[in-house]
Amino acid sequence: NEQRKQGCTVVLGFNQGEFTSPNDIRVMPFVDLRRIKPQMLRDFLFYISLMLLARFRRLRSDIVHIHGDWSAFVFGVWMQRLVGAKSLVASVHGELRRGRWASVYKFLLRDFDFIYCTGASEARYLKSLGLENVHWQCSGIDSAFFDESRENSFEGVGSRVVVVANLLPVKNLGLVFDMAKKMPEVYFELIGSGPLFQDLMSRKRLETIDNVALLGGMSQVQVKSALDHADAFLSTSFSEGTPTAMLEAMARGLPIIASNANDYSGVLKEGQNGFVVNGFSVEDYVTVIDKVLKSGSLRQFMSICNMVAATEYAWPNVAKKITAWSIPR
Repeated sequence: NEQRKQGCTVVLGFNQGEFTSPNDIRVMPFVDLRRIKPQMLRDFLFYISLMLLARFRRLRSDIVHIHGDWSAFVFGVWMQRLVGAKSLVASVHGELRRGRWASVYKFLLRDFDFIYCTGASEARYLKSLGLENVHWQCSGIDSAFFDESRENSFEGVGSRVVVVANLLPVKNLGLVFDMAKKMPEVYFELIGSGPLFQDLMSRKRLETIDNVALLGGMSQVQVKSALDHADAFLSTSFSEGTPTAMLEAMARGLPIIASNANDYSGVLKEGQNGFVVNGFSVEDYVTVIDKVLKSGSLRQFMSICNMVAATEYAWPNVAKKITAWSIPR
């Protein structure tokens, strides 16, 4: 949408979800392709169907942007030739596989003109393979998170920590419960939905962990309100790119406490706007959370730093940068 505001015509190819414009192409809407395994079969069905529809529409484009992993990148050059694009762009939003997969990525991405990764570690990894024009670029923050409605209060001891995450194994949310048991005076709010909801709820009940609230999925307005009433934002993931939820929390002025799920040095400055915890020791997290919550002056300093830093990642700025990188030279 931001690229459209900048004068670009964007045609989105998708399977499930909503149209963003009448020009979008919805592929095989009668089946949720995300449920199809293996990944290669899912992407084969999606891209073959998309190419047939694009050919039927006689779609022409200057840029083809492929978002996904290796099995999506397979179809990049085919899509480029089909629509006569001058530039081929790849975006990587998750963790890339290592080891023997290095040669696969190097081969599949060799014809892409521009590659960007939401995780700095992934960008560094692809550069190490000899691929050129690779950049780190996180996703953007919606403008709704930049209004000035938050009433910051830094007096006394903080007591509320918020987690915003899909309830998946990679998010390592059991660690949040472990922290809660050691910090009964702190209230942890877990926002998000996913397949682990019932398992986490069962643990909460069986172990009588009353200071964790499983709030389920929320609207953007509700998430913003929850951030505004919290004292710190927590991420415990095993693996991430650069979490959009973390960026949104920064925009609302929350100190960030995150696992070293990726290289966050481009976003977080240790002790300035947050802390990165190495490893997954409960005691280490408790120590950092306790440090942040007990110091109103530290929370206030981090709040100011984060609200300033977050403006760089507003969607208009991110979209402008990605468009400039993608334009054929």
